[in-house]
Amino acid sequence: MKKVYLALLILLLALSACNATPKPKDEASNFTSQPSTTSIIALTFYPPELIKVAPESDFDLAYHSYIPKYRAIYNVIHGEVSDLFDHARSNEFEDLLTSKHMVNGIYVESDEMDTVTAVKFFNISREDFEEAIRREWDWKVQYALERGIEIELDDEGCELPNPDIIYTFDNEIINAHYRRENPVVPDWLKEAAE
Repeated sequence: MKKVYLALLILLLALSACNATPKPKDEASNFTSQPSTTSIIALTFYPPELIKVAPESDFDLAYHSYIPKYRAIYNVIHGEVSDLFDHARSNEFEDLLTSKHMVNGIYVESDEMDTVTAVKFFNISREDFEEAIRREWDWKVQYALERGIEIELDDEGCELPNPDIIYTFDNEIINAHYRRENPVVPDWLKEAAE
């Protein structure tokens, strides 16, 4: 038992040394009912207005055909979530995503978040989804700790999909939440965060 406490103490010291800590509780909220049991830092979903987004000047329009309307997370399916896919149907899913995003040979954002499309297509349970997101979070934190690097957990590149938003299956709520500028936070989500 002493070894466990010693290991926890060492990990906490390493954490404070690399400054990979989330914002104080008044600025960030844990919207899921259960924090990760394995992570040193509790799984945290920042309110959209606190996510640091990449400035428009970061987008090379020679490479990107547009300035994205939504944050990066909108068009990304995290590895731990993709591990839940029925890989026998992955080609069919790839075709679906391609049909959503390609218009006249040009990549466009669709009006449904890719993660939502995946959850529906593969019928991923909320419980499995939340566990996958926890594993992804733990991996990000562990990656930073092992390398002694500072990560900004409220940065657009570190954002993870929020199950409370995803499992509404309401594209209006989801799209408002993940919009790059002036995101709309539903009242019920603000109340849940308090």
